[in-house]
Amino acid sequence: MSNAPREEKPRRSPFQGFLPFFWMALACLVGILLADFFQVPAWVWLAGMGISILLLILAWRLPNSLVLTFQLRKWTRFDQRLPGALLAAVFFLGAWRFAAPVSYHAMGGSLL
Repeated sequence: MSNAPREEKPRRSPFQGFLPFFWMALACLVGILLADFFQVPAWVWLAGMGISILLLILAWRLPNSLVLTFQLRKWTRFDQRLPGALLAAVFFLGAWRFAAPVSYHAMGGSLL
């Protein structure tokens, strides 16, 4: 009996494809680096995160008949698999996470 040759499946790289958590981690890291570089108060980063989440919710919930909805979905990249407004929110979250303890300690607070 002869064995039929096996067809080998082509190997896929783990770095091909969508990788949403990679892009979100990269956005968070860039937010941390920029928060360290620019030294703005934590409330600025928190406001940016709130605005980006608000824009994402508006792009999701507004009816299609409004002209504003089309522009908002284009600006937030809502039709993409990973919306740009979500990446912006993660960016601002990382920056806020870095700036919050720095602002707290600058005001004279202590952990104990």
